[in-house]
Amino acid sequence: MRIASVTVDLLKVPLVQPYMAAGNRISEYWHVLARVTTDDGVEGFGYVVLLNAALVKPLADATRELSQLLKGMHVFEPEASWAKLVRAANWVGPGGFVNCAIAPLDIAMWDLKAKAVDVAREGVAIAKIAISHDHEFPLRIGLVSEAANRAPSQGKPIMGDH
Repeated sequence: MRIASVTVDLLKVPLVQPYMAAGNRISEYWHVLARVTTDDGVEGFGYVVLLNAALVKPLADATRELSQLLKGMHVFEPEASWAKLVRAANWVGPGGFVNCAIAPLDIAMWDLKAKAVDVAREGVAIAKIAISHDHEFPLRIGLVSEAANRAPSQGKPIMGDH
């Protein structure tokens, strides 16, 4: 199973109930979403969440550019995929921005691997793990998936590979 396509979208999710964090009013979440699809049609999903719009579009662009390096990679080699992405971003330097750009792709690769193998033997897909720990997350992954699936039909994605 090899990676056939990758899409990266930027999704703005308004909060029903804004809150304060570190002296800032948080009224929306920004998600950089990655969907990695194999030649067999199996899909892996990963994302990062940002609390404000600062640099979110350049982050999505960096993720999108790096995503092209995954095409042709084997689904059972997420470590090799991660290493390839890190090498490509080496001249940018290590740090938060590069790690945030790689994270949705890395998470999607691990989710894809979990889905591609016998789940009973290998474990559970990352999405299921996140849902079981929803008390630790401000927004359940199911809601993100639902919003991401609904957004394109409503014409609401901020930017993407559509």
